Amino acid sequence: MSNKSNCQKGKRGFTLIELLVVIAIITVLAALIAPALGSGKRSAKRIGCVNNIRQQTLGSFDYAAEDEQRAFMGTRDAADADMNWLYPQYLSAIRVFQCPATRNFIRTGPDQERFVATEEDVRTDYKRRLHGRETVLKDLTHAAFSRDGVGTSYYAYGFMHTYGRFDMGDVRTTYPYQLFPGILKTEDNVVGWRHRNNSFGLRNTIVGPDKIFHFTDQDTGSGIDDFPDLGDPHRAGANVGFTDGHVEFVPAREFIYRFELSGDMGIDRAGYTHRPRPVTGAR
Repeated sequence: MSNKSNCQKGKRGFTLIELLVVIAIITVLAALIAPALGSGKRSAKRIGCVNNIRQQTLGSFDYAAEDEQRAFMGTRDAADADMNWLYPQYLSAIRVFQCPATRNFIRTGPDQERFVATEEDVRTDYKRRLHGRETVLKDLTHAAFSRDGVGTSYYAYGFMHTYGRFDMGDVRTTYPYQLFPGILKTEDNVVGWRHRNNSFGLRNTIVGPDKIFHFTDQDTGSGIDDFPDLGDPHRAGANVGFTDGHVEFVPAREFIYRFELSGDMGIDRAGYTHRPRPVTGAR
């Protein structure tokens, strides 16, 4: 009997103070862990985006191998965000065009396609640029303008030297139907591109494929165009695929210089101009 009484006396619950201490410790630990979990999720999404851009870049190499001009991309001009030239011949997975850090979506199925048969399609050699395809996905003809909008999450850089100082040899556009100036980027001219513009003192600087932008995650239009700001998928910078095939994260503090180094656009920090926004909506 006395043993049972002693056991009962030895058992007691938490006091209020002890319970409050435990709750406080749990709260502090949760506050310490939460940023790490959030950072981990952002990193995972960034890695997923890098993989998408890597696949797009490899797909563009396959496109160039079959193109009569050895062009890397089938875009119409520097303002064109169409990605149908990649899908589905060179990239069969539609998810590759959607950044995991966004909620962008692209609808598929027969009712989301259209035939390449309009007057504009004929005028702009659309079927030829699609390497013979006769249908396109309407949602893949344009980039999304928000992080949860319809359209691709990425932008393809199919042209060089779209702004700034033009030499007489650059006045002639690549295609007669181009709405904006620029020189079609091909396997031949990226090997040793000589800068025409003098932004950042780069005139006559020669750059190769390892410095030339190929794809980036798309600017969502929330701030400065063609610049990674707070409303864009990765905020502190952008994932960039380069013409030699490598992909890297370019921080915002380096982006303007490297964008100019890449494309010979004629921009600088003092007067940051931007290319025309891609037109939304089906074509």
